[in-house]
Amino acid sequence: MASLRKLNRPVFALLAVAAIAGGLRFANLSYPPERGFDEVYYPKDACLYLGGSLKECDIKDSGERYWVKERGEVGSWVHPPMGKWMISGGEALFGNDSFGWRFSAALFGTLTCVLTAAIALLLFRSVLWSFVAGLLISTESLHFVMSRVGLLDVFLAFWVTLGFYFVVLDRRWIHRRSNIPLSPPVPRSGLEGGSPSPVPPPVPMVTELPPKVPSPLWRPWRFAAGAAFGAAAATKWSGIFALLGALLLSCVWEVTRRRRAGVSKPILASVKSESLGLVLGLALLPFVVYLAAFVRWWVQHGFDLNGFWELHVAAEQFHTTLSRIDGSGELKHPYASRPWDWFILARPVNFFFESPGAAVLAVGNPVIFWGSIGSLFYCFWSWIKRKDARCGFIIIAVLAQYLPWFLYPNRVQFFFYMTPIVPFMVLACVYALRRLSSSTKGDRGISWIVVVLVALSVGVFVFQWPVLTGYPLTYDMWKLRVWFPSWI
Repeated sequence: MASLRKLNRPVFALLAVAAIAGGLRFANLSYPPERGFDEVYYPKDACLYLGGSLKECDIKDSGERYWVKERGEVGSWVHPPMGKWMISGGEALFGNDSFGWRFSAALFGTLTCVLTAAIALLLFRSVLWSFVAGLLISTESLHFVMSRVGLLDVFLAFWVTLGFYFVVLDRRWIHRRSNIPLSPPVPRSGLEGGSPSPVPPPVPMVTELPPKVPSPLWRPWRFAAGAAFGAAAATKWSGIFALLGALLLSCVWEVTRRRRAGVSKPILASVKSESLGLVLGLALLPFVVYLAAFVRWWVQHGFDLNGFWELHVAAEQFHTTLSRIDGSGELKHPYASRPWDWFILARPVNFFFESPGAAVLAVGNPVIFWGSIGSLFYCFWSWIKRKDARCGFIIIAVLAQYLPWFLYPNRVQFFFYMTPIVPFMVLACVYALRRLSSSTKGDRGISWIVVVLVALSVGVFVFQWPVLTGYPLTYDMWKLRVWFPSWI
């Protein structure tokens, strides 16, 4: 028992998550050897970033050669370069083959699982629930598939998760220096963990001079968050959604910090004290990181601001005019979907198929995706009713990245755009599971029904595994795993 208690430490939970996630993601990573879906773009451009020739980078098509001449890339010039730089790291180490161009995705996908477990540790202060969060995302099917292909979305997920991790660390850092409770004035509630007391004590009123609330300009974790979100935006522009969510979250938490300190006008006080710091940390620094990611472009074109602007205008026009419907009323892409399809897994994306039943299907784990729907509603209720700051964090992180896609219903969108949202869906599920468990086993226990639900999630992943990895199946065994006609 003593040895087991020694293992009940955060470092062992995080190492276990890294071993599980990494083992799954790196196993037979080079299969299939063919390029799948947009691997025809990003790995080739990553090879160009390393100085490879057209032949070395497998650039043969006349259209690709045209874009290399015009834009310096085969076609992914419509996305910022950070993710392609990250892919190039694996190619530099292992060569321009399927393992090389997928290595970085597997590495940063594994790190995203560890970061999700680390956020859970901060939110719930429990080694057990940290491991549960890490196990669930390690075996979440969509995140697993995107960690094994040379696309950009898993890198976006890494930077977004890292950014929100730093936001939580920043909140803890400033509250410790403020001598203000991190959670609402209720015993063991809010971000600290625990169940709220039914009758909260009154908030102290200001009777004399307003209290001094520390508002340092230098907040290391805030600047670290800004750098991470800048890297997210430099991977795909949708990283800006997460940055805006973090900015909103930071503003809400600063107002709350002053309100708990007894400041009479917390909103006004927050604007006066935090505006400069927020602009520097979550606006200026991300912009600088974004510009730095274009180092190759600056080297090739010099300090050509007009050309840099024209590049972004062209990319913006490409995205906004990429209609999902062609002139005849048909879908331009067979796997296009819309945001309201994503949580219900209406239309996943098939990256690879070889008869009779070898497939790489980018589909979510139904237990997590469908379970997160109820979990998010429960989190929203707990945020409003119980004032649980953890739930506010989860809800804002999810909605900030999900709702903006509804603004573009007519452009081509894909289910795997959910990849950077998955870590926070998992945290919502863990929050709900923890509440379910504590209702019967106490705050630190875990009930049998939670064990069953976690085992079910892992079991569904194991069942799906052949169609997530291209493992050859008979037609009947493949069809058994394709639950709906829209999955084909």
